[in-house]
Amino acid sequence: MNIAVCVKRIPKTAEADILIESDGKDIKKDHLVFTLNDWDGYAVREAVLLKEKHGGTVTVITVGPEESKEVLTRCLAMGADKALRIEEPPSPDGHLIARILFHAVKNESFDLILTGFRQRMTTAARWG
Repeated sequence: MNIAVCVKRIPKTAEADILIESDGKDIKKDHLVFTLNDWDGYAVREAVLLKEKHGGTVTVITVGPEESKEVLTRCLAMGADKALRIEEPPSPDGHLIARILFHAVKNESFDLILTGFRQRMTTAARWG
């Protein structure tokens, strides 16, 4: 079973002072510590368990800057077999990242593609 897992490098913001860039469009990231998104980590662990049970490979894919290599290295240490980093374009948005990931996997022979979880709205807002 050949599995792809999409992962993302995110800042640890729970105990950090968040400062806004002068253009008001992003946060200042130079003083933040980054890590693997927890939900993506769960997806990597599940992919590795499936690989151990059924055979195959696990490939982790991220769209991000050069510093994203540390997240890919962590995924390899968790049991992934291959890692792919795609350079993040200027001013990325969710739709553009999805298109980039689609083009990265469309010609590969993956049996399963896993992603983490990102909740966009609360349950009350969704159902209310």
